[in-house]
Amino acid sequence: MSEQNNLKSEAWDLVGGLFWKIGRKNAKPSDKMISKFLENITRENRVLVIGASTKFLVEKALEVSDHVMVIDFSKKMCADLQEEIHDARCNILLQDALLPPIRPELSKQNIIIAERLINRFSLEETHKFFENIKYYLAKDGVVRLTIKLGFYEIDKSLIAEGNRKGTLSSFYDEKLKVIDFSKAKEELQTSVVAHGDIPKDILIQWYEGRAKEARFDDVDIIHLVDKFGYQLTEHELIDTETHTFYYAFRLKD
Repeated sequence: MSEQNNLKSEAWDLVGGLFWKIGRKNAKPSDKMISKFLENITRENRVLVIGASTKFLVEKALEVSDHVMVIDFSKKMCADLQEEIHDARCNILLQDALLPPIRPELSKQNIIIAERLINRFSLEETHKFFENIKYYLAKDGVVRLTIKLGFYEIDKSLIAEGNRKGTLSSFYDEKLKVIDFSKAKEELQTSVVAHGDIPKDILIQWYEGRAKEARFDDVDIIHLVDKFGYQLTEHELIDTETHTFYYAFRLKD
């Protein structure tokens, strides 16, 4: 297990398995997303899923690969997933993807999958992710990501409330497209958007603990892929309802 220095993990400890048990249905990957993530994977391929909240994706990955690893920075997320995944072919590890891999086997992944994980990062964390993920890849490995571009409903609700109260600049940087939920505590009380049946008090604490998150456009992601030494191999709008894009890339030769 890795040492945890990321305070955002405390927010996800609050939610744990509630995310997939009673959370919003469209927060889960669609069948189309899952099919794309797992396309052309063989039994021998080593598959790394980043994010223990993607329970359904992990279960589907075990249908195509005998070597599935899951990492997450939340102890609660890892523990709750372990309670439901009883398969010796799946190894669930406490590991922050923003840190170099602790175990040698983590650095030899053929396929790395992250389902809307980027949406939980600040700009600085996003850069760390793109830099660090190369250390998890096998030489010929591929990274497969989905990213929701633009705003979430909670973002729109908070921005509207901030405009109404004249407090928007205290928690939203329009130029950088970064929202800081920890600075919007009062606004969250009056504008939080339901996330399935997760209780409101837990939901508000969860958002506050997530702190800074960046929002991206397509051109931003394409730039980051190139900037950090990757070659984009696939790119498409995969879900029109949530405006989620799919990206696949590998290290440049």
